[in-house]
Parts: sequence; structure tokens; C-alpha cells
Amino acid sequence: MSSFWQTVIPPALATLIAGRIAWTRTSRLLRTINTNLDLLDRLPADHPKRAMLEDRNGELLDLLVRRQQRRFEPFTEAGVSFGFLAGVAAVAFVFAGLAALMAFGAVPSTSESGPADSGDGQAAMVFFLFIAGRCTVAAVRAARQQHKEHPPAVQQPTEAS
Repeated sequence: MSSFWQTVIPPALATLIAGRIAWTRTSRLLRTINTNLDLLDRLPADHPKRAMLEDRNGELLDLLVRRQQRRFEPFTEAGVSFGFLAGVAAVAFVFAGLAALMAFGAVPSTSESGPADSGDGQAAMVFFLFIAGRCTVAAVRAARQQHKEHPPAVQQPTEAS
């Protein structure tokens, strides 16, 4: 059981830390934007720094929109189909592997009625491989459809620049 915890804890901690860093960076950006807006409200219309502050606030808002857009993009039908089909294909491949192990006697039968018929195991293996193959082909088609409907955006400049 300790090997399980040694495997699970590092990725879980990394995910929590990464989420915390992303959350604080976005909240700091929101705080900066709100501070700039408050300062703009207090500055007179003819103040020389007002234009510079408005431009900087526009850049910060664009950055915030890019961050939030990546985070909250809508689910698409093709994307959901890809995820579902890829999941079914993965499960079918696992079942096909288990059926192959049982068909060729690598896993002993726990049935009390005697050894399992290898023909049934081979038929199950072929069935699951067929299902996995069909789902893989359909998932590739869904991924192509997703790419066609929503081409990747032009590379955005980094936040540091």
C-alpha cells in the first residue's frame, strides 16, 4: 500500500501547487487591473499619465482574457466525441489484453467447472480488438473534425514580453 501512496502523492501535490500558482497569478492580475481602474477614476481627464495608464490597463485586460479563454473554452461536440471514443478504445484494448491472457492460459481460470475454452477467449479477444480498432478510427476522425472546426490559434506572445 505504501508504494501506492508513493505513486499518488507526488502528482497530487504537483497539481495542487500548480493550481495555486495559477490562481495567485490571476488574482494578482485582477488586483492590478482594479487598482489601475481606481486610479483612472481619480485622475483628471487632461492628466499626462492617463493615456499611458489606459494603454497598460488594455494590455493587462487582453492578458486576462487570454488566460481565461484558455481556461474556459467551450466544449465542442467533436472534442467530447474524441474523449469518449478514446476512453472506450482504451478500455477495449485492456479487455482484449485480458482476454488474450486468459485464452492462452497465462491467467489461470478460477472457474470450478474446469479449464476455460480457449476458443471463447480468442473470440472475446477478437471482439474487443475489433471494438477498440473501430473506436480508435472514430476518435481519429473526431480529432480531425475538431481540428477542422477549431484550427489552433496563432501563437500568442508570452506574458513576459
